[in-house]
This record gives sequence, C-alpha cells and structure tokens, in this order.
Amino acid sequence: MSNEAEINQQSNVDVMKFILSLMVVCIHTGVTSIMPADIRKFFNAIFNLAVPTFFVYSGYFFACKGNLIKKDKLIKYLKHIVKLYILWSAISLPICIQVYIGNGYSIQECLLNYSSGFFILGQHPYSWQLWYLWSLIFIGIILYIFELLKLGDKVEILLCFAFFLIFSEISTSSEVYVIRIMCGNCAGIGYFATGMLLRKINFYSKNNNYYYHFLGGVIIFLLTYYVFESHSILWNVGRIITVACIAFLTLNIPMIKIKNRFSLWLRNTSEWIYLTHLVFLYIFDKFVCLGNFKMTCLIIFIEISLALLLNNSLSEKKKVFQMLL
Repeated sequence: MSNEAEINQQSNVDVMKFILSLMVVCIHTGVTSIMPADIRKFFNAIFNLAVPTFFVYSGYFFACKGNLIKKDKLIKYLKHIVKLYILWSAISLPICIQVYIGNGYSIQECLLNYSSGFFILGQHPYSWQLWYLWSLIFIGIILYIFELLKLGDKVEILLCFAFFLIFSEISTSSEVYVIRIMCGNCAGIGYFATGMLLRKINFYSKNNNYYYHFLGGVIIFLLTYYVFESHSILWNVGRIITVACIAFLTLNIPMIKIKNRFSLWLRNTSEWIYLTHLVFLYIFDKFVCLGNFKMTCLIIFIEISLALLLNNSLSEKKKVFQMLL
C-alpha cells in the first residue's frame, strides 16, 4: 500500500478512535448498569471492543514495509510510551494517595500498592486506563527480543498469537488477582500482532465488497458473545477476528472527507479523552452525587468542550500536549 494511501486512511481511523474513546468512558462510568440485562450484555460486548481495536490500529501503524519491525523505530516508540506511562502515572499520584488514605492505608501500604500498580498491574485507582501503555511497553520489549533473535516476520506473528492465547488462558483461570490482571494486560500482544498482520498482507479489497467483511464481522461478533463460552479459546479468537474486521473496514472503505486539521483534532482529542476522563470520574464520584447516565453525559460534555477550547493546541500538539500525548 502506497504512502499516499496510508495518509488518506487517517481520517477514518481518527473518527473511529474518537468514537472508541467515548466507548471507554462508557465502560468506566458503568452507564450500562441502568440497562436491562440482555441489552446491558450487548452494549458491554460492543464497548469492550474499544481497547482491543486501539491495539490493532497501533500495531498496523507501527509495522514497517519489508520487515515488520525496524529496531530504530521500535526503540524510539518504546521511549515515547515509557515517557507517557511515567508522566501519567505521576499525574495520577495525588488521586492514588487520596484513595489509599481514604481506605486507611499506612504510608508503607501506600508505597507498596503504588509500586505494585506501576510495575505489575499497569494501573492505579482512577487511572485504570494506563494498563494500555503498560501493555504497549511489554509488547515493545517482546518485539525487541524477537529482533535480537532474528526470528523473521512469520515466526514473530505466530509467537505473538501463541502468547495471546497463553496469557488469556492464565488470566481467565488464575485465582490470584495480580496474575489475572497482569496476564490480561499482556494479552494485548495478540491484538497488536493482528494490526501488524493486516499491514503485512496489505489486505485491500479491489472489488469493494465491504459488506461481506461487515457481515462476517457481525456474525463472528454474535457467535463470540452469544454462542462461545466466555473467555474460551474460540471466544478469544472470535474477538481478534471481530476487531480485525473493524480495523479492516475503517482502513479500506472510502475515506470520510474532512479537513486535515479536524482529523488531527479528532486523533489527539481521542487520546486526551482516553487519558483524562478518569480524573473527572474521580471528582464526580467524590464530590457530586450523579447517576451513571448523567455522569457519563457530563464527562463527555466536559471533555469535548475542553478539547474545543484547546482546539489549536490539540490539533497541532503544541506546548504541553507534546509531552502529554
């Protein structure tokens, strides 16, 4: 796929990322809890595809032509993600301290829990979204080891999928909370590899029979969540195929015609919403008594309003946003 095609693809992906970031807000505010059981299960299933789809996009745009992984690009990518993880972990520290003190923890217990969250779990109270960055760091380290071993693209992709199945199984079966969370985070490698595989095969439908892929994705989605046993091998494989279909469609259907500046705003705003929405959730949980639906709407309204006020800075990643995103 040519460089020009890749540039044109950004608008669809940017729109999709913006939608996915709002879905993540809905997950954390628990808005589906007010719905009837069957409807709640359906929407939870849809919302829970958000972060796996983020992984697929990350893998797709990380992969390079020829060799999937270029060591210099991987090192630069890892440095950026580590910087973001450390920065946002530090930003979340005051909230963590408040939560730990509120739970009656001693100083030693606070340090122990924060260290565990930083190094092992990839998350802290009201900063659960940071597990995504932790997972990307883990994926980057694994890919770097692959590069040192010179295994080749096919073997690397197969190993990523094997790790995905192993970590998913451990995450489901383990009775130890820390192991369940850590292995669940590590399982992101399968979705990242899916994105790399899409890039590798340059899967592009010349006949534009997109409705076949859409229909296939819908069928796999329904099978995954209503037929296959939850978190079984078929369930995990079904999730990968579902998010692969979502990514394939957004990468290959005719691009939405929007101005490049607006596309950049959507891209950076989706990251901003993903990384900051739990700050507002903490504030509302602590100081304002709102129902889940009202709180969800209010957080989304505040996030979008702030993004609009910061339009110029967000669109071009000016000043502080160069560090935060």
